[in-house]
Amino acid sequence: EEDETMLVKDINPSGDSNPSEFVEFRNKVYFRADDGENGAELWMTDGTADGTMLLKDINEGSASSNPADFVVLGNKLVFEATTEEYGRELWVTDGTEDGTELLEDIQEGSNGSSPSLKAEYKIGDDILLFTANDGEQGNSLYSTDATPGGATLLKSSLDTDGAPLSMFVNRPLDDDVDEILFAVGDELWTTDGTTSGTKRIREGVSIGSDSRMSSYKLDGKTLFFGREAEQDADSLWETDGTASGTKVLFSGLDTGITDVSRKGASTTVGISFGPVIGDKISLLTDNGVGVDVWVTDGDDIDRLISKTYDFVLNVKPSADDEQAVFVMMDGNDMQLYTSDYTEDNTIKGPTFTDGISSGAGELVTLEDEDFAIFTLNSADYGVELWKFTFPDLDAESPTASPVSPNPPDFDSAPSARLGLATLTACIVGMLACV
Repeated sequence: EEDETMLVKDINPSGDSNPSEFVEFRNKVYFRADDGENGAELWMTDGTADGTMLLKDINEGSASSNPADFVVLGNKLVFEATTEEYGRELWVTDGTEDGTELLEDIQEGSNGSSPSLKAEYKIGDDILLFTANDGEQGNSLYSTDATPGGATLLKSSLDTDGAPLSMFVNRPLDDDVDEILFAVGDELWTTDGTTSGTKRIREGVSIGSDSRMSSYKLDGKTLFFGREAEQDADSLWETDGTASGTKVLFSGLDTGITDVSRKGASTTVGISFGPVIGDKISLLTDNGVGVDVWVTDGDDIDRLISKTYDFVLNVKPSADDEQAVFVMMDGNDMQLYTSDYTEDNTIKGPTFTDGISSGAGELVTLEDEDFAIFTLNSADYGVELWKFTFPDLDAESPTASPVSPNPPDFDSAPSARLGLATLTACIVGMLACV
């Protein structure tokens, strides 16, 4: 079998290029990398060495613009970057050097507005929400359609009486989302990206840190995480956009999401969403001791991976949205799982040990492709750009041992499952691929 795993390009032969911030745009991957001469700038690749190149040196010279938080909006790619003239502001590209330009100068001068944006802040495929500070109104909520200079102020921090404004990240990433939740203090709000469509839903819902600010639309209702004043743990809520229709769906304490039997475990649980596969979504719960992985269809909730890990390095769906890949950390060991959210097809992959976690784990999938671009720290090349091919779960043996309730040792699993193990091991030179 031909080896499907290879180095794409040694971008910085004299050191680490540290590629990161991967996003697919126009069937190519755009990312940040440092070639040792231009600083950390905007790069692109089609998966070949010749097709991997610097798109634009945004902060000219050896200084870095550190482009980050890439969001595809229509036929444009929006991101934030730093220059000496504008500071940290929003930029946009159409995939060409000439088409890469400043999108918004929210705070004039070199201080920058320090914008915050995510792909999950999109409404449809033509409106993106973001927060930024213009130097006068504080951290406020804006919307943009990727037209330079066309941002709209939706909610000013001057209107919140000092209460913090926090955005929910919206899942799944599709064009059916017509509104996004956000919080102002203990108030739950919604917006459709217009000033008239920005309104309060109800009071009395305390929202956790931004890492738990997630929402997902399912069967006409929006799921999100929050708590009431008397609760000491985050719960899964649902809302239909009305005060009466905003209520707790699953309580973290009642469903056993908090495992206080673990030594040192806290009753305060951080919860976030994983990818959507079929009609289910995964939940990642963190009580300060470790991370557990669950799955729900909005009615029932079940444990997906029986082992508790230190943290989740990355979770991404395959391009066909039929499986998710979990990159878990256990001490210094990096562990892979693939799953279609069923017990039989939740498969434990190989373990990478002793420093492999450093600089590893970031990955992105490409539309209509069966491979992912990701970073890996190898002894030969340092932290560089790699790719691997996803396994075909349907083609594998349906009699493989399930992960739950007792995860099998991968080496003892049926040989039909060794495709993923062999492939991933090839990445770090553990096996000879033929």
